[in-house]
Amino acid sequence: MTETRRQPPRGSSMLRSGHDIPDYSGSSPTCVILRLNSARLDEPFIRMLVEEERRIDTSMPIDSLIMLSVLRKERRVSLEELARRIQKETADAKTTVEWLVETGLVEAEGNSRSRGYILSSRVYSGSGNEIGYTRQKSMTINQEISMIERHVEKFGSISRSEVVELCRCEKNHAYYILRKMVGDGLLRENKRGKYTSYSKV
Repeated sequence: MTETRRQPPRGSSMLRSGHDIPDYSGSSPTCVILRLNSARLDEPFIRMLVEEERRIDTSMPIDSLIMLSVLRKERRVSLEELARRIQKETADAKTTVEWLVETGLVEAEGNSRSRGYILSSRVYSGSGNEIGYTRQKSMTINQEISMIERHVEKFGSISRSEVVELCRCEKNHAYYILRKMVGDGLLRENKRGKYTSYSKV
């Protein structure tokens, strides 16, 4: 008598239904151990994925689903980590995540030296978690402000180019953070010709 075993759900089906990535980490060369997360389905996330697939008129590729699942759980992830999760080269991971950026599902933060990715405001809004997006963005900005404050406390002042280096961000973002800190009364602007620095008030 041949034993019939029910096959576990395909990875893409699990990810599309809001589950975490199937865990094969306990496997060995002679034995495959699969752990499936039986937690409650994330219904808002599922609806968002269904609506997005309707919009682009195609099913999400498995690598894209894995990335979205990782970002949903871990909030901010580097390109290298995304490549590790999909088990592909960094160049392949970059192609996939930049496609997700173009679709509006993912946002990039920082410059090429320390670039990270988060789910976009549209995803948070579509899954009914606008507060989560604001909290995620605020955490990043507050961390940058704290680093700038520590630098100014130790060295007396900071320039925009130094903020770019310190926070690993673009020039426009560095300017935005500095202007915000000036507006909040945390820094004052010191102009010396073309050179501008910022110090404690």
